[in-house]
Amino acid sequence: WEIQQVAEELFGSARKGDWKDTVERAERLQPFGLRTYACRLANGERVLALVDTKESRGGYLIRLGAVENEIVLQSPHRFFDRHTGSIGRALFERMKMRAFFFNTAHRYGRLGPDAQPRPSDDSPPQQLDLAHRQDTVFAALSVAMLNVIPKAVIIQLHGFEKRGSPNVSDVE
Repeated sequence: WEIQQVAEELFGSARKGDWKDTVERAERLQPFGLRTYACRLANGERVLALVDTKESRGGYLIRLGAVENEIVLQSPHRFFDRHTGSIGRALFERMKMRAFFFNTAHRYGRLGPDAQPRPSDDSPPQQLDLAHRQDTVFAALSVAMLNVIPKAVIIQLHGFEKRGSPNVSDVE
């Protein structure tokens, strides 16, 4: 995969903290539908943002330089699993981890936070479910991170339903 090779170079450069080189490498992901932005977190820290431009490829926040935790936190169902997007963003900001990856479309193919709840069991396959597809930018960037930083940890945030789950009466 060409995207995986480009992403490996991107993460290698990000670890070194070289802003200019990292941005140049990130811009090589544009043919894969990702735009590069510099953004500031609430605390004023500058991070690199890669944002899906057209086909629900996801969004990616990447911290440059030394980090406290070589962790990639992922919220692959932020429109379906309630609050996982905002929880993920808050954890990324506070824990000084390497990256935060998130979906940009509903896992069942509908756009935005107002998408409908889970379809019936006879619904078509989940074409945009980033947690279950290996042929995505999301997966390629995840593999690239592990290739560059073998001891990195990937954590996915998921929600659950109370019904059918014993012992969750105290969880909201």
